[in-house]
Amino acid sequence: MNRVVESGSAHATAAELAASLLGKSPTAVASQKRLFEVWLQMPHREGVDVSLMEFSLNFADPRTQSWVSVYRANMAAAQSEPPVR
Repeated sequence: MNRVVESGSAHATAAELAASLLGKSPTAVASQKRLFEVWLQMPHREGVDVSLMEFSLNFADPRTQSWVSVYRANMAAAQSEPPVR
């Protein structure tokens, strides 16, 4: 967790942050964690180069392709539903 919170609210805040990751691609989340470290530790140009490679590998990963297919199907289904009034 990388957030300053009120005393006694760390568990609730951690649960909120964890819930925000549910439904996200595990491959993309892992990739992003690696990139945060790269961006903190490497010079800008090298960080950009690593980022481009990381994103390319991420989108080439069959797990990401599967997740994107499910995501697109869910978005298409949501758009075809009539609005709730």
